[in-house]
Amino acid sequence: MVPGLYICAAGPRAGKNALIAGLGLRLQKEGFNVGYMKPVGELPVERDGLAGDEDAFYLQEALGLAQPPELVTPLLAGRDFQPGNFSDFPSAEARTRALDKIRSAYATLSAGLDIMLVSGAGDMFSGLCRGLDAASVSKALGVKALLLERVEDRAKSGPLTALHKALGEQAAGVVFNAAPPDFMPGLEQEIRPFLEGRGLPVLGVLPQDRVLGAVPVHTLAAGLNGRVLAARRGLDRMVEGFIIGAAQVENFLSHLRRLPHTALLTGGDRADLQLAALEDNSPCLVLTGNLHPCPTTLSLAEDCGAPVLLTREDTRLTAMKMETLMRRSKLREAAKISRAAQLVSAGLDFQRILAALGLQRPGPEKP
Repeated sequence: MVPGLYICAAGPRAGKNALIAGLGLRLQKEGFNVGYMKPVGELPVERDGLAGDEDAFYLQEALGLAQPPELVTPLLAGRDFQPGNFSDFPSAEARTRALDKIRSAYATLSAGLDIMLVSGAGDMFSGLCRGLDAASVSKALGVKALLLERVEDRAKSGPLTALHKALGEQAAGVVFNAAPPDFMPGLEQEIRPFLEGRGLPVLGVLPQDRVLGAVPVHTLAAGLNGRVLAARRGLDRMVEGFIIGAAQVENFLSHLRRLPHTALLTGGDRADLQLAALEDNSPCLVLTGNLHPCPTTLSLAEDCGAPVLLTREDTRLTAMKMETLMRRSKLREAAKISRAAQLVSAGLDFQRILAALGLQRPGPEKP
């Protein structure tokens, strides 16, 4: 079969889509013919009368592919299994049929290509009881598996070693994602020697990046059920974070200036903070408690193109909702895909990845 790389997450919110988009674009730039599939889809949607997985549709678009969704995602929630019963215990025959369907789709999709990128479902053990976990699928396809670990506060070498053992010889290595600036010394001095000494190569480190975690203002408006009071033309602006305005203006601005593209979350009665944020180029204001701002705020927001959202909930509840929306940010905007490509291109050891797949560069890199 055509060489493939199965991207599997070591834990939640690892960033599989960003890695696949960036990796695919880099491989295409170097001249490889790249295919993509997500064998098990948990996010069923319909496009042009065809059922498929939401993430799979977006990644195909990002990579400029137009493969049939029934092949890209041969097993789909609601069609081939019930989402709430993904951990049921099917018969051995049913597990074999499922893997055969995935193998058949892979063979069809990969014909004439150089490499396939395969996206895991959930984390590495999702679908274990159905025989559709990362180890089972990657072994059935005969492809290498790349572990993706979101660093958060620290890397967990012990669990990675256990995941490596589960993957066995299919494991190509591990990539660390969302690594904070102080991560590299520990990686080079402790983590890399520990993992590579046990046969698990470290194939890259992707830094924390606010752009990939950003959401457009229209997503915040929908998620908060907020009314847009001004500057609708700015609803596509990207918000990389938010700050709760409860301090004096001077202290508030010192924090805001260290965090560009940050929304202000405050009560509708804090005109001083609202005007200061707008003058400092905040992408939007989120006002709570159903308190309407003064006309001066709305006029300046309109001039700046910074939407003003009004919610009924108090500041505490609105902040909790915004945290959830930011955490669930998807790779949907062109700016994010471009940024993912930059980070992946700079942060991965492509030579080692190609060597693990038995591939050689087909020619000079495209401009």
